[in-house]
Amino acid sequence: MSENFEQWLTVVISRLVAKKESIEVVRTVDEEGTLFTVKVADEDIGKLIGKKGTNAKALRVIARAAGYLEDMKASIKIDA
Repeated sequence: MSENFEQWLTVVISRLVAKKESIEVVRTVDEEGTLFTVKVADEDIGKLIGKKGTNAKALRVIARAAGYLEDMKASIKIDA
């Protein structure tokens, strides 16, 4: 799940931001689950988060659902 989800996450984020070359998704696995840390260009952070956090919330909900299907905890952290 992790590798496929990481690729999917990169594709979705690339549709939201202007500077696609600045997208960085780092996966960290520990005993609590999988954390995907997302970094984009400073000028794209607002687009990624969305108005009132709607884009960020949607990505986190999908991550939790995908993790649930694989019996693991998955979460997303947006790094500025």
